[in-house]
Amino acid sequence: MTAFAVSTDFDDNGTIVSVEGEIDIASTPELKAALDSVATTGPERVVVDLSLVEFLDSTGLGVLVSAFKSFTDDGVEFRIVASDRRVLRVFEVTGLLDVFDVHETRLTALQ
Repeated sequence: MTAFAVSTDFDDNGTIVSVEGEIDIASTPELKAALDSVATTGPERVVVDLSLVEFLDSTGLGVLVSAFKSFTDDGVEFRIVASDRRVLRVFEVTGLLDVFDVHETRLTALQ
């Protein structure tokens, strides 16, 4: 199990929130705080990179749905990077794979 970590980077093509480890009830407050902080910067595009996430539970999914709604309501592009089958499966079974703009790599998400 990898320790949870979240970081924010700024790129010419968007703001990247990179997440590592497990997103669960214990880590979601830190993820929410990072996304709330990004919202104050007025980004045009936000990319949440989940490529190093090993587990995503319903509380983490709730944070992502809330961020998606908040950002897109403000006209901000909201994209997710996910390649781990376990994480993608959560989006599939909830029907959110058709809602979120999901990319396999950070490079494609930033284009």
